[in-house]
Amino acid sequence: MKKLLILICGILLLAGCSSTESETLPETEPAETVDIYAIPDVLTVKEDVTLPLDPAAYAETFNKILLSYTADGPLQCVFRYSAEGETVEDLFYLEEGTWDFAGLIASYADAGTGSALSEVTFTPLDGPVSLEIRSVGVTTVPDLEKGITATYIENDRFKLGAHLRWGGAISYVQDKSCPIDGVKNLVNEADTGRLIQQSWYGTREEALYDNAVYDGKKIGYNPVQGGDQFLNRSRLIDVEVTDTTLYVKTQAMDWGLDGHLTPSYMENTYTLQDDVILVDNRFVDFSGWEHPVAGQEIPALYTISYLDTFVWYDGASPWTGDTLTTHSELKFRAEQTPFPLKHSNTETWCAFIKTPEDWGLGLYVPGIDKWNAQRHKYDGSRDPKADSCGYVAPTNQIQIVSYEPIEYSYLLTAGSTEEIRSTFTAHRDFTDNAALAAQSSYSRIPDGPMDFSNLDFTSPAAMAVLTAALNTERSYDEAEGALRLDVTKGYDVQFKLDFALADREMTAEEYGKIVVEYMIPDTNGRFDYGCEFFLCTGETLGAEGGKSVKGEYICDGEYHTLEIPLTGLDFWSGRINAIRYDYFNESMDGDVFYLKSIRLEP
Repeated sequence: MKKLLILICGILLLAGCSSTESETLPETEPAETVDIYAIPDVLTVKEDVTLPLDPAAYAETFNKILLSYTADGPLQCVFRYSAEGETVEDLFYLEEGTWDFAGLIASYADAGTGSALSEVTFTPLDGPVSLEIRSVGVTTVPDLEKGITATYIENDRFKLGAHLRWGGAISYVQDKSCPIDGVKNLVNEADTGRLIQQSWYGTREEALYDNAVYDGKKIGYNPVQGGDQFLNRSRLIDVEVTDTTLYVKTQAMDWGLDGHLTPSYMENTYTLQDDVILVDNRFVDFSGWEHPVAGQEIPALYTISYLDTFVWYDGASPWTGDTLTTHSELKFRAEQTPFPLKHSNTETWCAFIKTPEDWGLGLYVPGIDKWNAQRHKYDGSRDPKADSCGYVAPTNQIQIVSYEPIEYSYLLTAGSTEEIRSTFTAHRDFTDNAALAAQSSYSRIPDGPMDFSNLDFTSPAAMAVLTAALNTERSYDEAEGALRLDVTKGYDVQFKLDFALADREMTAEEYGKIVVEYMIPDTNGRFDYGCEFFLCTGETLGAEGGKSVKGEYICDGEYHTLEIPLTGLDFWSGRINAIRYDYFNESMDGDVFYLKSIRLEP
């Protein structure tokens, strides 16, 4: 029989913090253990299972709950305890595997404490779970004194701050070698949506999710580390600090909704090295929903407006000192400019630089496919709390899968453009982010120019222009000399043609029809198939109902040409932004579609 253990710690006090910035949180001392009673070796959790605890064993107050366990599936657990004479319920999420889980109580950020832990209820999230509990315990760690927002770590080169009231996101990066007077913090921290932080995009299915409105548009599930647009802060689940590392775990607010915590956890580990800051990120969604493929920010980074020029490498000869690309007139939001990376480019760093001083902040993320870079209300301000700012998000097309972690790492540094490049070159192999690449839907562009009026899929290189593929596995079939699309789930099968990747700006007025050369094997599960093209032109940036055209295929195992007329459509005008191709309106798991070309013709 396994023993259920109670861990009881003495109270650790936060020492000497009275300003709005703390220097660091003291390290936690080891806890003592006391046997309470025996429980079965393994619990089978098919529905709610509640275990009583002995409140008398928790005479001391606490603000952190500890649970050591092994589970073969995901769970949520609710601990019940007393606080200010009331019974409080505190919910946490548990991953599959063997873990030593630690969770701060929900009132931690307001200096709350609990006592008399009385019971815990476990609920399976994805089918029955075998659960072994090795110990349950409590401890007291330093709270956040009133007015305290951030904790800091620093070395001879860098000082880094994490905003503990805003999910532990990075709110402060200082390079102590900066030659420019008056420039310390390089990070914009004007609100919960700025900072350097994790942000993820999921379902917009209204049957699952109450879509919110932001910037005049409906948005879907959007866990944001700092908090929501109404400045409600995300919940801090755990924090640990040493001299050169800082670990935070956060339950993120949903950006669009008012005070709505998402069923997700974000983890960040910040490590100071001699010439770089290493950041390891982890995200797990516990919603159980099916999410679409979406462009994910890896991470979202906001700088002070003072850094006025965006720099990156836009070539196919990485790490050779090849010419860099600079942009100093970046637009914002709907007019933002995406900068896709070429197929052979592994030199995936960028920087915001102050010109002509040539000094700024650099970011290196291996394994990403595109930069989204903007300047908001540019005024050259050095104030990290100003509304004006710079923004960049390395972007990959990723489908959040509930209960499966997404992990990636990146580096930050500062200096001149050449110093930043040299530093990242020296650290180019610090990680390959292989796990991130495995979860991403490839959206690089070919090394050479791409003519979007004549997309030829008889070459495997053209596969890169099919972005945001949903319920679809893409491959090149050498025997057919064509792109092969395999349906992984028989609904909402689609991909997007992002015309920002084209070698020139294209307008709808140039073209009167879409021509597709295709083949549908006669071994598919249906005898009739149709398709739909969502046309995104002018001010329309994404697929919208009422702005699409449909077509019907011939299904006989032979190649055919489908023509979709566009002339006369009132929503086919202006700049072509994207075309979403739902290549099957109805389909079955395992169906196949072969594609040789997509052309736009006059």
